[in-house]
Amino acid sequence: MRTAPPVLLDLGNVLVRVHFSRFADRAAALSGIPAATIAARWAQGPRKALYESGRIGSGRFFTAMARELGLPAARRGELVTAWADIFGPVPGAASAVAALAARGPVWLVSDTNAIHHCWCRRRWPWLRLCAPQVVSWRRGCLKAAPGAFAALAASAGRPPGELVFLDDLPANVAAAREAGLDGRLFTGWPEARRAPSWVGSFGWLSGARWAAAPPAADRPGTGQRFCWLRRTVRITSRRGSTRSTPCMSSFMRQPWTTRSRPASRLR
Repeated sequence: MRTAPPVLLDLGNVLVRVHFSRFADRAAALSGIPAATIAARWAQGPRKALYESGRIGSGRFFTAMARELGLPAARRGELVTAWADIFGPVPGAASAVAALAARGPVWLVSDTNAIHHCWCRRRWPWLRLCAPQVVSWRRGCLKAAPGAFAALAASAGRPPGELVFLDDLPANVAAAREAGLDGRLFTGWPEARRAPSWVGSFGWLSGARWAAAPPAADRPGTGQRFCWLRRTVRITSRRGSTRSTPCMSSFMRQPWTTRSRPASRLR
């Protein structure tokens, strides 16, 4: 029996809500630089693209950020915490992913970085229902890069037209459609459920199947914060217990030292 084709889901503003203004406000409080300036230089544009495409590692990214904001290297951890803790729940996302996973494969396809990826996976464990997780910082390119969606279809072993891709950014949806995928502009899970054109595509959107989906809370798990010790990242819970995070330490592609290659490519 042939399995259902995978459904490809974006992460930011499809499965979790992104609030980069939180980072900008906290970084502004640390540095005294206006939040709008910080957001323009670090939350968008070429620096973020270099980081999220894996061309620079977290060490270089945050070392350069701290230097520009006038913060000592010892305070990089505060910047990382501000950078990481910018997410909130998207209503209906957890239930939708559970229903989709009961139907067939669910792929996470996201332009993201190591810090955000690991933070979201730890905060919302139901995201692990999405497998594989095709993320730009590991893949080495952003979603809209030439050939990126064609390569996704090839790895899925399906004709591109069988793959439904949901994203909140029109540019990514357009790139998917250009590669032959069924790209859909996402506006919300309640809207997706009500859209008549989606019922035939997904099947799981029918009322009975949706209602039968196993419960999955949108509520995040234990509160977290990042603490730096060279290349090691530790997660400290609200109760004070601390444990190492192997996935985060493996994400650090550059040594935690200012003697490594300068961040000139960030300028």
